[in-house]
This record gives sequence, structure tokens and C-alpha cells, in this order.
Amino acid sequence: ECRKVLKYTYAFAYYLQDKEKRSRFEFHQEMLEKFTENLSELSEKPLSEMNRTEVVNQTRVVDRFMKNVLKYVDDGMED
Repeated sequence: ECRKVLKYTYAFAYYLQDKEKRSRFEFHQEMLEKFTENLSELSEKPLSEMNRTEVVNQTRVVDRFMKNVLKYVDDGMED
């Protein structure tokens, strides 16, 4: 789901006219990318090396951050 959201954020950022809003948005976009990549790396580990609690926690972090980014955009990207 996060990768799908990220896919659309690139086009959204490209068309943002306000440079300050674009800069803030791209910062949030970069953080979402990092969180998503961290989760991906955790999930690619062999089961014997996987820490279930860490995967569950990172999943929650990614989900919450993704929802916050979407809400931020929906609210007009106001501080």
C-alpha cells in the first residue's frame, strides 16, 4: 500500500507550484520512502533472523506515517 501511495506522490510533488510546500512535501515523501524501505528490508530477512516484534512495530510506524502524509495533503498542507 505504501509503495502505491509513494508512486502517486512523485507526480503530486512534480506539479506542486509552491516551492515551500513542495520542499516540505518532499521531506515527508523521503521519510515515507525510508520507513518503507526499512520495513521491506526487515521482511526480506530469513524467518530464523526475523524479529516479529520489530516487523510489527515498523509496520505500524509506516502505516501511521503514510496516513499522516495523506491527511497532511488532504488538509491543504498547512502547518
